[in-house]
Amino acid sequence: MDYWNNYGVHPFSPFWNRWYYGDRIFIVEPLFWFCLLPLVFQVARSAWWRALCLGLGVFMLGLVWSGIFAPTIVSLAVTLFALLLVYFQKRFSLSPWVSITGVISILVLFGKYSHDSHSRLENYLRAMAPQADVIQLSAGPAPSNPFCWQFSALTIENQKDYVGRT
Repeated sequence: MDYWNNYGVHPFSPFWNRWYYGDRIFIVEPLFWFCLLPLVFQVARSAWWRALCLGLGVFMLGLVWSGIFAPTIVSLAVTLFALLLVYFQKRFSLSPWVSITGVISILVLFGKYSHDSHSRLENYLRAMAPQADVIQLSAGPAPSNPFCWQFSALTIENQKDYVGRT
């Protein structure tokens, strides 16, 4: 799953140190946790594990609603998404397809807006500095929000100056 964030992985190290990254999701994406927690809760055999899952879910919702990471509308959407996953996991007891479908939906949604955001940023950089050569773009979405992105761009301008922009 580390491939999908902007930190990525280098699976061929020490032979080849190239990093691979997807620029698709926040590094610790809460939506993935909300996809997996209902299934883990259902398969948990002990009350201790169920309490841990429930506590983690409540803690994460508290963080989402704290306003630190997301605006109210995103917090509401995340809460509804989590409740929907709990409902479907309970309805289709012990089926991993609820979690799998949730994770795939998140990847598709974030992937679409990542692609759109990259295209808009490249167009913006071309308009702002047409002579610049883009060396690297790194993107990171806000937690649970595919509509809010932070970018870092490294360019070479005038064939000699490295310029970093966020």
